[in-house]
Amino acid sequence: ETARRASKLDEEGLEVAVCRHGVILKGLNMYRGEIFAYPLFLQKELQAVTNIHFYCTDISCKYWPYLQKTSASMPELSPLLQMRPFLSVMHAKAHST
Repeated sequence: ETARRASKLDEEGLEVAVCRHGVILKGLNMYRGEIFAYPLFLQKELQAVTNIHFYCTDISCKYWPYLQKTSASMPELSPLLQMRPFLSVMHAKAHST
C-alpha cells in the first residue's frame, strides 16, 4: 500500500542550491526525477543575480559535458561555462577513473 500511495505524489524530490555556508539560496520541487533541467535552472537563476565562480554538484561529471554541448546550440547559456565545476570529495572517491 505504501508504494501505491507514493505513486500518487506529485513531487519526486527536492533540489536546492546553497552557498558555501549551507544557506539555501534557491530551491525547487522535482517532478520528473533527476534530470539536468533542474540544476541548469538553478545555475541560471543564481548566475542572473550573483557573481558565482564555482559550482559544486555531485553530478558535475555528467552535467558539465551536457552544459557544454547544450550551450553550443544555445549561446545564451555560454556565460554559465565561466563557473568552475567541481565534485565533492566523497563523490570523487566513488569514481574509479
